[in-house]
Amino acid sequence: MAAYQFFIWPLITLLSALLLKISLQISTARNHRKRAVAFFHPYTNDGGGGERVLWCAVKAIQDENPNLECLVFTGDHDCSPESLTSRAVDRFGVKLLRPPQVVHLNKRKWIEEATYPRLTMIGQSLGSVYLSWEALTKYTPDHYFDTSGYAFTYPIARLFGCKVICYTHYPTISLDMLSRVRQRSSMYNNDDFIARSQWLSRCKIVYYNVFSWMYGIVGSCAHLAMVNSSWTQAHIQKLWKIPQRIKRVYPPCDTSGLQVLPLERPADPAKIISVAQFRPEKAHGLQLEAFAVAVGKLDAHLPRPKLQFVGSCRNKSDEERLEHLKSKAIELKVDGDVEFHKNVMYRDLVQLLGGAVAGIHSMTDEHFGISVVEYMAAGAIPIAHNSAGPQMDIVLAEDGEQTGFLARTVDEYGDAILSVIKMPETERLKMTAAARRRAARFSEQSFVLYLKLQAKYQNVSRFSAGASTPTVTQFTSSFGKFGPRRHINRKRWGLGLSVADSNQLTTETGDKSSETSSSPSEDPIPAVNSSSLGTSANNSQFQTSAIDEPSSQTSEASNGSSVISSQKQEESSPPPNLKPKSKRLPLTARERLRAAKVLSRYNTESKPARKKSDRSKTVLDAARASDGGKGRSGLPQAPTNIFDDSKRGMPKDGLTWDFPGGADLFLIIFSFVFISTVMFATTYFVWKVGAIHFNEN
Repeated sequence: MAAYQFFIWPLITLLSALLLKISLQISTARNHRKRAVAFFHPYTNDGGGGERVLWCAVKAIQDENPNLECLVFTGDHDCSPESLTSRAVDRFGVKLLRPPQVVHLNKRKWIEEATYPRLTMIGQSLGSVYLSWEALTKYTPDHYFDTSGYAFTYPIARLFGCKVICYTHYPTISLDMLSRVRQRSSMYNNDDFIARSQWLSRCKIVYYNVFSWMYGIVGSCAHLAMVNSSWTQAHIQKLWKIPQRIKRVYPPCDTSGLQVLPLERPADPAKIISVAQFRPEKAHGLQLEAFAVAVGKLDAHLPRPKLQFVGSCRNKSDEERLEHLKSKAIELKVDGDVEFHKNVMYRDLVQLLGGAVAGIHSMTDEHFGISVVEYMAAGAIPIAHNSAGPQMDIVLAEDGEQTGFLARTVDEYGDAILSVIKMPETERLKMTAAARRRAARFSEQSFVLYLKLQAKYQNVSRFSAGASTPTVTQFTSSFGKFGPRRHINRKRWGLGLSVADSNQLTTETGDKSSETSSSPSEDPIPAVNSSSLGTSANNSQFQTSAIDEPSSQTSEASNGSSVISSQKQEESSPPPNLKPKSKRLPLTARERLRAAKVLSRYNTESKPARKKSDRSKTVLDAARASDGGKGRSGLPQAPTNIFDDSKRGMPKDGLTWDFPGGADLFLIIFSFVFISTVMFATTYFVWKVGAIHFNEN
């Protein structure tokens, strides 16, 4: 046992030194945060919808606050601020006001899929923690904006003192994934040998359940979570359990640039386009098989159609997948009718979309489906997978007219392709016109408008109906109010901004309970105006005043209890045409005093002007009643003489002492001493009872 003396003490010293180093790094970073918005996007060359969200978000923030610095955390070492600006224009048509700063990351390999052949989800998630640590130690911003879906980085950003905003394209794990493992169905994320084994499937179910629990904990650390579809919103609300902080914002789709393309186009031969990254979940093989089936069923006198694959490759695995598709086209004997376009520029993509009569999409449970919207805006009839985003939000009837086709199997896709090829020109133009009107709901302008108004109305949440308790969710920051200081568990009324099924910014004002909602996007939602902000006349008048008087909001921020009492009174008062179902408990004198003060400030527009003497009488009556009654415990008491400043600036009673260096240094030293003491005491105790012997011969 003599070897323990050479092992335990160095280990204790190493752990203590590591803890001290980590604590000092966090403390230094928190004290030197910069006024900036940092976008965590390790792959800035993926060319997908996530990158479009990145550049549109950067543009929105630059437009709203030109003085606020924007930077991008990226693992692409060949990119520079100028090259990223040019890429945003060339690939997505997004023109930034100025180039963003770039912080290069060296640990991106820890989130690569190839690094984790097994347990890929947990491996990539823990690797993202390490990568975010590198990012935040290099540059610590006020706001941490994740646009890639790495939820395990949110606690780290919170630890560094950042406000966490995220745009979630899809949940890392979903209930659908769990159900497939239970059903033992083989897919790209469930290997065939696991699906065949009952024991391995049970182990994977346990693994998925543990991971979903962890995913819910880290996801709840976000101050503001934006999701891109009804399907994603339902799953994220179920997993993260923060419905009051989750807003549905449809992703930016280039509908304006594509809607200028003519609907009339040559159909000889008919061109079918597929726009997607060459990733396994995009199921390009299914598209190729469906195209071969359609060609085999095609009448001999009709010209053979063309299938055009357009996408980008992120890494070597995507390159190998593309080569496999080319080989499969040869096996199916359709290689002469299939074209492959890799990493094309935006102008080339627009040209290809302008010549296609149909666009095909085959990803199961696609969170939204930007490519489907682009098909519809460009005048190509969409043939999309019958699930998730395309089914719930996109390929729906417009004014009672069909906008596209939904399919699941190879035969269904083949039949849809044949239907488009054989469709008469007049019927095709009618369907494409309806699809284009439908696509106008998902514009890039709507996405940018949401982010701008989220920054513009930064003070609205302080006096909206959501401030119904002292633990109100407040979004406060340099470019907008984001995130909760503390959150509430009771039922409340909240004001949230989101883009839902129209080109206008809309509001979500309603009962923010914890249930999961996945209703289709066809429900009409009114545009922002003063009359739609409340469910009753009093609520409407109160919230309108809050928007029109931002200075009053700031000046009254500390008087949260007054707002609470007035909102309790407003929430409990029914509309004029309804009778209350139960008798309300009478207000105390102190509550009537607060209600009188708030109502006198915010209800001036909705009621006839009251005389100043009447308002004063109401306040004085409530004050007299308050003085005559007994004060409620736990409430702040006003001083008897507000002009008495004899004790102002005097030291507190008793012994007081401030630790040199501040509370952070005190916490670090205390942690070091406490942990070291526990370790030494434990070692000494174990040695005394005889478990460890030091050279006792």
